[in-house]
Amino acid sequence: MIYRMFSLLAVFALQAQAEPALLLDSLTGQIELRDGEPPVTELLLTLSNASDQTITPQLGFTGAEATSISVEPGATASVSLQPLISYEGHAGSLQTVVIDLSLALPNNTSTSISTTDISLLLPESAYPVVKSDPQLMDNTAQLDGVHYEYYKENRESSPLTVVYNPGPVNLSMRKTLYPIPVVTGPVTVTIDITNFGEQTAEGLVLTDHLNPEEFSAEGDAFTQTAVDGGAEDLLWQAEIDSLGAGETTRVSYQVNALGDIGDTELPVTEATIGGRLIGYSNKVWLPKWH
Repeated sequence: MIYRMFSLLAVFALQAQAEPALLLDSLTGQIELRDGEPPVTELLLTLSNASDQTITPQLGFTGAEATSISVEPGATASVSLQPLISYEGHAGSLQTVVIDLSLALPNNTSTSISTTDISLLLPESAYPVVKSDPQLMDNTAQLDGVHYEYYKENRESSPLTVVYNPGPVNLSMRKTLYPIPVVTGPVTVTIDITNFGEQTAEGLVLTDHLNPEEFSAEGDAFTQTAVDGGAEDLLWQAEIDSLGAGETTRVSYQVNALGDIGDTELPVTEATIGGRLIGYSNKVWLPKWH
């Protein structure tokens, strides 16, 4: 009996120790994406001390400089943090930004943030974004300028990737398949393209990569080539002579599914002009067919 009581007390003590002393209340602020240079960030992390002792942790985004802060018992404090940023691209063309919002935290800190609410500002010519991961909310219609919002509740922070193109040709591309689920037989791939830029897109080349073990096709638009590692690639290409500013067009092609295909995804459709990548579509997830 005494041993069992001691064991229960030990379990209760471990559970008490496991309770986080620091709670992450919010991550807020603004990220300004710029044309031809890395973004500027103003981010504020607010946390509260749920313990009865003063805590002086070192906090920071993963890979970036940490900041010391002192939080009194039962109090709330805020600290300004700078994330690690990766930027690729050139002014007036396709650009990619990865902002690592994952946090390096002490052991006694909650890992999830109650509210993450960050505004993203972009150049006027960069609307809409080509891609974002996680998904952003588009607030441009409600606010002046190009505004997106990164919002989530009770989630761990993670890297944010945004691809945008403030160039004279800015494409929005959406790719779909029919039918889904994909079963043996004909499959139609459709790409809807809108030019949100200020300049006509001339000589626009679309390229898709398919697995020849899953699909076959006939016609001049298709070629089968070898890729790295000796694998084969079924390549589809089509050229759009001209797509004016503000115009939308739809391109479709048909392939033959060699079997029931699922639990995989088709890669993006790429758009190039003169061999330079200017945009790409979404990937398409193919669910299991049974």
